[in-house]
Amino acid sequence: MKFFYPTLLGFALCVLSSCSPEPLNPDALVSLEGTWELESATGTGHNVTHYKGEEVPATFSTRTVSPTDYALTFTPQGRVFSTGTFTEEVTGTFQGETSTRIREEKKLVGAGVWKLQGRQLSMGTDHPEEIQLRIVTLSESELVMEYQNVFTTESRNGHRIDEEQRVIYILHRN
Repeated sequence: MKFFYPTLLGFALCVLSSCSPEPLNPDALVSLEGTWELESATGTGHNVTHYKGEEVPATFSTRTVSPTDYALTFTPQGRVFSTGTFTEEVTGTFQGETSTRIREEKKLVGAGVWKLQGRQLSMGTDHPEEIQLRIVTLSESELVMEYQNVFTTESRNGHRIDEEQRVIYILHRN
């Protein structure tokens, strides 16, 4: 029995350490290049505002509500840029009250550089921070990306907002 447990432990460590997210195929870089038109974007999130010892939670969701001409273009030279606009419905619940508003999104990405490592897509764009997305699906005609972010915002007047959001983007090749 003394031999069995170390062998089992060694086997388990080998198996577990070799597990990694499934990589995209080697031609994925080529497959991502081109223009992708946004079909839909749906998101959910929540935040908690901390102020003077109080915690005030809020939730929100977003979805595209009208036809869109928004597109992302990935060039072979590693550049990315967006064109067009899309309209989304934003629904939020704060202190038991739910409200919905419509907003037009014009510069979700802007222009910059892109890099793909496995399923992780990084875009350095007009935004102050690099955008990180996980590619869920990539085929010749469909690109599904997930944006997930957790962050904290501190204000000058002493309140802090902890926020978490997740958005799924579905695009089709032009």
